[in-house]
Amino acid sequence: MKKITQKEIAAKLGLHVRTVSRVLNSAESVKPATRQLVVQELNRHGYFFKNHTRPETVVVDIREGYLEKNALRLIEMLSQRDLRFQMTDHRRDLQHFYRTVSSADAVIFCSTPEAKIIEETARRSPGIYRINLFSHGIPGAEVSIEPDNDVLAKRSAKYLAGNGHRDIWIISSRESVSAFERTKSFIGEMAVSHPECRCRIVYGPMDMTLGDATGDLNAKVWDGKAVPPQVGTVIKVQATAQEYNGRMQLRVERLRAVTPQDEVDMSALTLCAPEAPEAMLAEINGTVDAMQNDDLKKILREMIGACGEKLVYYPAAQRLHHAERSGLLHHTVSMLRTAKAILPIYPFLEADLLLAGVIAHDLSKTAEMQ
Repeated sequence: MKKITQKEIAAKLGLHVRTVSRVLNSAESVKPATRQLVVQELNRHGYFFKNHTRPETVVVDIREGYLEKNALRLIEMLSQRDLRFQMTDHRRDLQHFYRTVSSADAVIFCSTPEAKIIEETARRSPGIYRINLFSHGIPGAEVSIEPDNDVLAKRSAKYLAGNGHRDIWIISSRESVSAFERTKSFIGEMAVSHPECRCRIVYGPMDMTLGDATGDLNAKVWDGKAVPPQVGTVIKVQATAQEYNGRMQLRVERLRAVTPQDEVDMSALTLCAPEAPEAMLAEINGTVDAMQNDDLKKILREMIGACGEKLVYYPAAQRLHHAERSGLLHHTVSMLRTAKAILPIYPFLEADLLLAGVIAHDLSKTAEMQ
C-alpha cells in the first residue's frame, strides 16, 4: 500500500499542510480535535503515529470466563511494546470502568458490550480509541472485529485492510476445531483479497491446575508450542507467581516431564500413605506365601498380578477413606493386621479364607476408578 503524503492528508481533511507537519512534530499550537483528526487519518494509512512520548495506556475490558484467555494472550503479545495495560470488567463495576478509561488512550473490549456502553465511553472520553473484539455487529467502535463465520470474516478482512492495517495477529485455539476453522477462513480471505497484509496466528494460553500436598494453583502456559501434559502426571516447571483478579496464579515459562534423576518426593506433591508402598506390598505377598491353602494362594497371586503397577499408587477411594497415594495398599494392610489380631480370639475361623477375603475385597478398585 502506497504511503500517503502530508499534502494528501491535508487535502483530504481540508487543512493546511503546515498543520499536518505541526502534528507530526508534536507542536503544542495544534488544537486537540485537529490533532486527533490528523492522527486518525495517518493511522488509517498504516503510519500508527503517536502524538506523545509517554507510554500509552490501554484498558482491556474482559468478561470473566468469556474471551478471558484471548485477552490475556493479547496483553502478553503486546507486553514488549511501549504500552501500559489496565484490566477492567464493566459488568462487575461499571463506574470503575468509566474512571479507568477516562485517562486511557485506547480501550479493547473483550466483553461483548452493549452499544450504549461503547457510546458512553466515547462521550466520556472523546479522544479514546475504541476496539471491539467479537462485537456481533454492535456499532460504535473505530475497529470492530467479528471473524465468527465466513461472512463476518470477509467483513473484518475488508475493514482491516481498508484502514491500513498490514501486520495482523490472530488469536486462535488448538483446543477448538471450530475456532481454528474460522481462523483459516479469515486468513484465506486476507490472502485472496488483501495479499499485501501479513497474518500471523498466535495461540491462547494453555490453562492448567498444578497441585502439591499443600493445595493447588491455576497456571498459564503462554508458549504456543508447549504440549499439554496428561492429567495426573508429575512435571517440573519454571514459573513466576503473580496475582490476577485477586487470586495467585503461576505464569509458566518452561515445563517438562520429570526424570528419575529429579528424585521426586511424592509425599511433597500429594497426600501419601504413611508407609512405603513397597513395604506394604511385601507384607501382603508375605501373607499370601504363608497360607496353607494352595488354591487360595494361586487365586490371590493371579489377582495381585492383574492389578500391575496400579496397586502401588492407587487410592482406596476418591473421598471417603484412604483417598491418598498408595491408599489401597494402606487400607488393605490395615485390615490385614486387624484380621490377624482377632484370629486368636476366634479360633474357629478359617485363617486363610479370612485373610484372602481381606486381600481380595478391594482389588477391583484398580479397574473401577479410572
